[in-house]
Amino acid sequence: MSSVHRYKLGQISKVTLAFFSMTILFQNCSNQGFDSVNTINPTIAGTVVTPTNPTTPPVPPVTPPTSNPPPTQNPPATDGNLLGCTTAADCKKKEQDAQLILGQTNQTTATNCFADKSSNACLFFKNPVASKGSLFPTVANNSMDLSSYQNFAVNLDPASYEVATGCLKNSTYRIRTDITWTATTVTVNDACFPGLDFKVPYRNDTTFRLAAVMAHHYLNFQKTFMLNWTGHWYSSGKNIEVLSYIAKPSYDNNAAFSGDTATGSGLIFMGGFKTNINPVGALQETALSAEVYLHEAGHGNVFFAANAIEDHTKNIACGSSGKSLCCDTYKGCFRAINEGLADYHALIMFPKNTAIGESLVNNVDGFLEGTLRRNYSKLGALLPQEVYSSPAGTVVDGEIHILGRIWGSIWYEARLAANSQIGARGVRSIDKVFSAHLAALTGDDDFLSACQKSIALANSTDGGLVAAILTAECARRGF
Repeated sequence: MSSVHRYKLGQISKVTLAFFSMTILFQNCSNQGFDSVNTINPTIAGTVVTPTNPTTPPVPPVTPPTSNPPPTQNPPATDGNLLGCTTAADCKKKEQDAQLILGQTNQTTATNCFADKSSNACLFFKNPVASKGSLFPTVANNSMDLSSYQNFAVNLDPASYEVATGCLKNSTYRIRTDITWTATTVTVNDACFPGLDFKVPYRNDTTFRLAAVMAHHYLNFQKTFMLNWTGHWYSSGKNIEVLSYIAKPSYDNNAAFSGDTATGSGLIFMGGFKTNINPVGALQETALSAEVYLHEAGHGNVFFAANAIEDHTKNIACGSSGKSLCCDTYKGCFRAINEGLADYHALIMFPKNTAIGESLVNNVDGFLEGTLRRNYSKLGALLPQEVYSSPAGTVVDGEIHILGRIWGSIWYEARLAANSQIGARGVRSIDKVFSAHLAALTGDDDFLSACQKSIALANSTDGGLVAAILTAECARRGF
């Protein structure tokens, strides 16, 4: 049944929460007009939500070294019963979806999804810019008719939602929408679609229903895919609440995962994204960018894999307010590792679309932090010493989101090498080792120890070839 949940606004004192903000997306991007984040700390089984307003310091500009483009990547084949299908028709459809997600094509064959009777949802592939294949004249927003780009035609898996009500919830994710505020409470409703028609045109979608359907499909697809592809999805069955869009200015320019050790559950929330580029003040829901919440789901995956480790010896307070987190040396720390592995969770799903945030800032290379765009296909030559030291005039060395790019890039480049040297099997082996290493991490890890753990896990894989690939990639970055 549909339900309404009201959280009381108040302080939390007895619950240890892990907050892994997507701050790299939302801090001090010079042409995007923001410099702070706002977080929700929920007790999922209880009734408390606490908005806080930490101040985020400027991100140090970084000059990227010249990097040759990576070799063309052939996506891994979908071998066996990869997606857990049961009938021939189901297998065919899921195989088509898998090919799309794995990068064999950027579009479906549905030229008019809304007239296609074989699907029940019309989504953007990854995000509006990725779906269009090019930039828009201005930042996309719901005053524009983008229906021709909602051509990712899918059938939501009936096992992933309540068939009787059309509510988008299951034992892993519960999508919430229609979020309203008073002075003392936050009211959220289940995202329900009576009649099971999930096709929502983006134009004039003032209740942000498409954001809910996008979040539901991609989060559940990621879970199912990773379980079959790697054997692990540590968040499975954890009853994570997903606030698909918070229409409140204090939550703009942010998305986050917050885990609750007391209940063994968690929450993902997504705000709006406003820019000071053309048009100034245009708002796009972060939930229209699948890579954003796949990143946040990656934080959730490691939260449950690594037993909610959070506060660690190699993390230090930094920034003018002391409320940001940095690593004490260029060798990294767990929080930077966590940011990089969260990005890699998104890269697994979009291996040929490696920019993060391209639709939100209307740039094919994604977010700009300092002088460095966030596109992993162009970060292969990045070295930790270059990322760690901030140039004169900035205040932060070793900020975890920027330094974490090293860990994400190590895995992405290793994936490319595995594809080149071994083929599809090697790509899957890399991803299996990646998934397994999440459970081996501790709060005291840095890049070197995390490399050593990953290599040890890979030693028995593909005759040692995967271990050799990881060894070479870690050594190339100085570890």
